[in-house]
Parts: sequence; C-alpha cells; structure tokens
Amino acid sequence: MPSLFDSLAFAAGATSDAVFAEDLTFVPKAKAERNARPANDASRASFDFRGVFVVDGAVLHAKTRGARSDDASTLIAGGKPAVDVAAAVFAAGRPQTNDEIVRKSTGERYRIEIVIPIDVGRLAVHLAR
Repeated sequence: MPSLFDSLAFAAGATSDAVFAEDLTFVPKAKAERNARPANDASRASFDFRGVFVVDGAVLHAKTRGARSDDASTLIAGGKPAVDVAAAVFAAGRPQTNDEIVRKSTGERYRIEIVIPIDVGRLAVHLAR
C-alpha cells in the first residue's frame, strides 16, 4: 500500500496533467551509425500520450552598439524545453537519448537529451530542437 505522501504526490501529478497537459507523440529512434541521422526504431512502438510541455520563460536580448531599443535586438531563448510526464506513460521502457517527442498542436519535433526522475512517479524529459 502506498504511503500517504505517495498518494498525495500521484493525485497532484494527475491534477497537473488534467489542467496543463497537452497531446504529444513519442517516436523511438534507433542508434545511428556515425555521422548518420537516427532512423525510426522498429523494435519499439510510437505512441500518443499527454504531458506538460514546459519552457523556461527567460528571454534575453542580444545587446548591440548604438542607439537601439531592446525590442529591436535579436531574442535568444534562455532555457531549453522539457516535458513533465507521469513515469507510468513509459512503462514499456524509459525513453532514450535521441528519441523524439512531437507536439501535436504545433507539429514541432524535439530530440530527447536526458530523462530525470523529478518527483514520486514523475519524469522530466529534457528536450533539444
């Protein structure tokens, strides 16, 4: 039987998913040969899931010389995107580096860099464009 803390953590995760989660697709990739792009991995299945897409809100302005305002400079994103997801979503096996996650709302594809357990039954899947 799970502890009271574990039960509350699972309930908080489910509530967070119900409010903030969006539709995503997991696409497994096979380990690529040197200098080749990873191809789809036929031994693992693609599947749809719901997770909370998180992007750090920090945005920096590249400063330029001269009398230019900040809004005329180039924007540089300050943080990398991640997906907060229930670990049970990946019950068949943890995602691996270079697997992909696709945001269904925008069609953007992201490569998985690292997967870190962050809470009871939750994973942070750090992404790269």
